[in-house]
Amino acid sequence: MDIWWRVYEVNVRAPVALIRAVLPSMLKRNTGILLTTSSAVAAMSLPVMTAYSSSKAAISKFHESLSVELENTGILSFAVHPGMVKTELGSAENAINKEHIQHPAMQGFLKMATSSEIKRQEPELCADTMVALAADPRYKVLTGRHINATQELPPVAEEAEKEGKGRLGSERLYLITVPTL
Repeated sequence: MDIWWRVYEVNVRAPVALIRAVLPSMLKRNTGILLTTSSAVAAMSLPVMTAYSSSKAAISKFHESLSVELENTGILSFAVHPGMVKTELGSAENAINKEHIQHPAMQGFLKMATSSEIKRQEPELCADTMVALAADPRYKVLTGRHINATQELPPVAEEAEKEGKGRLGSERLYLITVPTL
């Protein structure tokens, strides 16, 4: 449990604490951009990565909820997933529950993640996406969304500018959701 909670300390508690530290000054100025790195696995169910995937879902949902709280304050809030970036994730001792590495779902993910057909992203792509979200006023309409750094932002923003936020609104796209019948 200590290792599991440590993942939450890093992926949820730390960014939330930092946001809480800067938010009062942003509220006084009526401006600010809050950005956190999330992950595509926030929307996946992987048996070996329960702490990681659920913590990334938590931080994405945090930004979604926070954006509603910050409506009309001039403060924007985004969770950005960087795509498949080669990292040291899982290399630390006890970072992955190796007892379940052979689980079919995990094997499928590993096969997909290591496939030569999957384009690896450089960390700069996520950074560039975050700069665009912060600097370009067109992207204000995407506040509260789980943004994919590998996707071009202009068409997503154009859709969000439509009545009811277009497909983003009607299909609840770029959000961590629980679809129901």
